[in-house]
Amino acid sequence: RTVSRDGDTSAANAAVTRTIAASATEAWEVNRVVCSYSATTGTGTLEISFGGTVYFSQYINGGGVFVLPFQEGFNPSGIRNEALEVTLSAGGIGITGKLDVFYA
Repeated sequence: RTVSRDGDTSAANAAVTRTIAASATEAWEVNRVVCSYSATTGTGTLEISFGGTVYFSQYINGGGVFVLPFQEGFNPSGIRNEALEVTLSAGGIGITGKLDVFYA
């Protein structure tokens, strides 16, 4: 399958979310997530959900680039017909977040 990449940047002190619309014929798999903040912050969270249910949630360090690779692709139980959402939490006052989601 072809891997697609979608990228987003948040407004200052706002979460950034990438939503991939539900598909009746595709079971979306996350291959890799790359995210960062524009400045050092305490910690943030990165969440991956399908159909509004969170299946992955981790704290991330606000300094530097965070790369999360999934060797086999991430989709618990081959979920179909549900939107895929990846969210990077707000970084704090004056801080923007960048989020790239690679999926197939």
